[in-house]
Amino acid sequence: MSVLSDGPGLEDGTAIADDSVATSVFHMVSGHNETSCLAMNTSKIRRMGNDNVWGPLVQCKKYIRQVETRFLPCTTTILVPWLTETLSPLSLMMKLECLVKELHLTDKNHQEQYMKKLERENAALKKKNQKLATTKDLQEHADEEYCLLHNGYSKRTCTIARGEKGLNLWDYSGTAKSVIHEVLQRYENKIFTVDAYPDDTKQAEIVHSLWADVCENVRKEFELTAALQSMVSDKKKIQQTNKNLYVMLSTGSAFSFKNQKAPGIRYSDDYDLIKPESLALVMTILENCIEEWSSSKYVPRPLDEDIQRPRYLAHLADVKKWSNSGAKAKEKVTGYLDDEEEENRAKADLDGRTGETDSEDEPDEDDEGNQMEVLDE
Repeated sequence: MSVLSDGPGLEDGTAIADDSVATSVFHMVSGHNETSCLAMNTSKIRRMGNDNVWGPLVQCKKYIRQVETRFLPCTTTILVPWLTETLSPLSLMMKLECLVKELHLTDKNHQEQYMKKLERENAALKKKNQKLATTKDLQEHADEEYCLLHNGYSKRTCTIARGEKGLNLWDYSGTAKSVIHEVLQRYENKIFTVDAYPDDTKQAEIVHSLWADVCENVRKEFELTAALQSMVSDKKKIQQTNKNLYVMLSTGSAFSFKNQKAPGIRYSDDYDLIKPESLALVMTILENCIEEWSSSKYVPRPLDEDIQRPRYLAHLADVKKWSNSGAKAKEKVTGYLDDEEEENRAKADLDGRTGETDSEDEPDEDDEGNQMEVLDE
């Protein structure tokens, strides 16, 4: 019977049978009744009985709260039927007091067993961790000795924050984070100046080369894992970076100085002389921008590698063909000559010389600067 109903209990004066008490205890322990006696308020208790049973009922409620608060996981609020079926609150209070004592004892034994089990599990886990740590320390010590012997610095592993997968820069900290960040920025710069759409093999070569250079600068060797390599050379990141048009803003444009950390500022030597790869990338981006308006309405077109790489290579071939047509014209427009062109120009200059000094080849001049003819004797 619900505690919110005015049942016959507390009004007709009939006593409760032992079977009913046993049944209530059984239901309480088994936890089948879902009625919460914590919802019981003072007004309901007052309507359930007269003034003579008010004090014992409040005491019963106190014990019920104690049982619910302390043993709620295994003993749900099944004591409510007692308040509606029992006419002897004093005897009910005594039975509840005994029940609470038994539950306290049971709970104490359960806690002791649980604590012992927990201690055993913790000891086993601690022993396992110590064994793993010892093995790892020995391996790291051997690796450090090898690296100190051959490279002059020790090998380290980039520590990942707890619970993270190591696929983002913020998953790392300290020197490892600085190394990864520097490699990321240098890789972006390679995209602008070396190859905007490198294949998988070239990506791996660039990443490994940059990783080794940065580790050498900090005098610490970190392991380049597969997760780190994919994070640095992720194609989606490359496409998004290209879309930002950093190249156009870093080749002589005043906007590049707005961001002091832009590639054109940090790696100014790579942009001081415009390279064919940079020009080809700019032309590819311009062509993509024009096509975005080809339907008379603006339709965004991502710089997907499958579509843009053939265009980039075609523009690169045209730029190189134009630059090879004349070294002087190329140097005048771009200010850039590659090593082969520098070598060819130097070789051409040397071919025009006879081995004599420049003063011997020049004609004589009089005091007024007029050339004088030398007559053979």
